[in-house]
Amino acid sequence: MKIYNVLITFVFLLLSTKAIAQETKVQPANYFQSLGQDARVSNGTVANCHDIYLDDSDWSKLNLSLISEHQHYCIRIPVNVNKSQVPRYTILRAIFLGSAKFYWDGKFIADKGKPGVDLSLEQVGPIEMMAPLSQAELSQGAHLLSIELSTYHHIEDMHAIYYGMFITSKNVKQDINFQQKLIPLMLCGAMFLLTVFFALIYFLYEKRPAYIIFSCLCLFSGSLIGLEVIKYFWNYPWDFHIVRLRIIITNVLLTGMALIAYYLFYYQVKQKVTWLGFSLICFIGLALFTPSYDIKSLSIFVLALFISLFINAQAFRKKQSSSLVHLSILSAGFTLMIVLPFSFIDKWFAALFSFIALANLYSLIVQFGQERSKAMQSLRLEAQMLRRNLQPHFLMNSLTLIVEWVETEPKLAVKFIDALADEFRLLNLMSQQKLVPWSNEVALCQKHFEIMQYRYQKNIQLNIEVIESDFLVPPAIIHTIIENAFSHNRIKNGDSFDIQIKTTEKIDIKVITPFRNNNHQGSGIGENYIKTRLTESFNHNWIFESAAKNDTWQTRIKFPLIKNVELDEGE
Repeated sequence: MKIYNVLITFVFLLLSTKAIAQETKVQPANYFQSLGQDARVSNGTVANCHDIYLDDSDWSKLNLSLISEHQHYCIRIPVNVNKSQVPRYTILRAIFLGSAKFYWDGKFIADKGKPGVDLSLEQVGPIEMMAPLSQAELSQGAHLLSIELSTYHHIEDMHAIYYGMFITSKNVKQDINFQQKLIPLMLCGAMFLLTVFFALIYFLYEKRPAYIIFSCLCLFSGSLIGLEVIKYFWNYPWDFHIVRLRIIITNVLLTGMALIAYYLFYYQVKQKVTWLGFSLICFIGLALFTPSYDIKSLSIFVLALFISLFINAQAFRKKQSSSLVHLSILSAGFTLMIVLPFSFIDKWFAALFSFIALANLYSLIVQFGQERSKAMQSLRLEAQMLRRNLQPHFLMNSLTLIVEWVETEPKLAVKFIDALADEFRLLNLMSQQKLVPWSNEVALCQKHFEIMQYRYQKNIQLNIEVIESDFLVPPAIIHTIIENAFSHNRIKNGDSFDIQIKTTEKIDIKVITPFRNNNHQGSGIGENYIKTRLTESFNHNWIFESAAKNDTWQTRIKFPLIKNVELDEGE
């Protein structure tokens, strides 16, 4: 229930933030007038660029979005002001990658760095310029905005370097979206907290790759949100913009790789290196050969979500834990990216990755609970395994024999004591493990068989038919079957215990033991122990069958093949 409380609290905070934003939003009438529709341009130096009486009718018309790198411009923009609509506090805003000086009706009002006719003379200014306009400057009628602009400090050609120029009311900038600032900052902080939390989980709790990858995913997505929101707090130099975009695209690539890697390790997908190598090659190709940074980011996000969707769809088909939740969130994000591609980058990315992070957090918390439950179950199985082999009647019979043989056959008593000690030593070693090598299980069975041969003083045989023995089994499951056979039957001279093993993609074990008693030896604590051990190691991917056939009791166990080398790699 705790995770549901976290989710409810998170949603409540988002709604509260929205409500606060609406309450605190200043209500004066907003004003917005876009500029540049009738701009005219002259390339190069024009001495009288800002002369309001200059006849510029023979100048070329300019679409400001087509301003290019490594140029020097004189731009004249006619502005028509409707005094009745203009609020008292008004500013001129300009956002583009270039240095400029601004003149209003021939009067200097602001600069944005220092424009120059070449690289050596140009000085870089902030990416955004804001200049207040007085009521006198905004008198009714026609006005002239003239700009000297240069763009030499570009380290690469951009798809677009002009982002807008407009006259707007002052409060539009001052109150720019409380939500746009606060919510991303909250999410960014939450991502960094999750980064630290899961890094600590990895280093202090369990070194599972999924934990540290999820920590990296939170770090990259938090950094990405931070890189997007930084523009609200820092009016950085315009030549830094390309550096920021390069950092963003690198972060986008790392975020996509971390997202895919997380799902590969979370669902234990085979051929992880192949998946990651393919993804990395595709991401690098998109980063190098798509035209603009927005399209680069969008393409990488789409591909990362598509690959993650495919991995989750395969996991859902296999009915793996939490796959439906992740599949739903990724499907929603993928749909948003296709339907609203650029709105997604600006508005929906933070929300999507926040919900992915919450879903992953929920999955990992559930996993913590399951692992804790499994750990408790393992302790119970360990205790049960040792308790079963320390039963009072077994110990009493063994001690009685030892007392008798110490006086009559001391050498036999010593061998019997050694065999008992070896069996208990093996049991103690194996009880602490989830899976053990088949050779250890055979050694335990042979040791128990040796003890029973001493006790019964009869010629009985243990036959094992196996071609490949390099695999793992849950501890003491075959030992339990053999022990049950001795406990529930009258053993005769010449009896045979047969173990037959076939190995393909699964281990198929058939155990045939004598059966002369009407008691059902396949039920009770022994069978429950075997089934619990199988479930612990293989979930429900196993078969257990046990029944009488003629004068034998036949038990069949089938489970996935796991080799010793796979256990070593897992560790």
